Amino acid sequence: MDLHPILVHFPIALLSVYAVVEVVRWPKLVRTNWWFPLKSALVIIGSAASVVTFFSGWLLEQAAEQNGMVPRVMEMHGNFALYTAAVFGVLALAHVVVLLKKYFNEQIMRIAESILQPLVAIPLAILGLLLITITGSLGGAMVYGPDVDPLVKFFYGIFVGSSN
Repeated sequence: MDLHPILVHFPIALLSVYAVVEVVRWPKLVRTNWWFPLKSALVIIGSAASVVTFFSGWLLEQAAEQNGMVPRVMEMHGNFALYTAAVFGVLALAHVVVLLKKYFNEQIMRIAESILQPLVAIPLAILGLLLITITGSLGGAMVYGPDVDPLVKFFYGIFVGSSN
């Protein structure tokens, strides 16, 4: 049974919500004592789910490789999934370090705190959201075809080649 299509929705949802929460910083909410733990939970659980989902897709790619057919779109989808997991993984790791600060030295804490500063965290969240969009578009192209919608067609054309 192919679990990848089922698993993929968890990191997409959690990491997309995290990205929006990271970018849209309402001052009243940011000052609450539950805001940071909420963001942390979203990015940490979403990143963990993205690793599981990545490996479920990797297993499908390995099966396709054994049959001698790994289409370029599958290869690119996997690459962008890895980039997505890496970007959100950096953010998740920084959140873990800050949440568990007593277990980390001062230098690691400074690095984590600097990653979570708005000037770094917001661009990383936006980049991560763009990577999710590209990854999902390429996945959609594999399932429904490259002409299923304009966004899928656009990313397919850029990263795989013309669908015509």
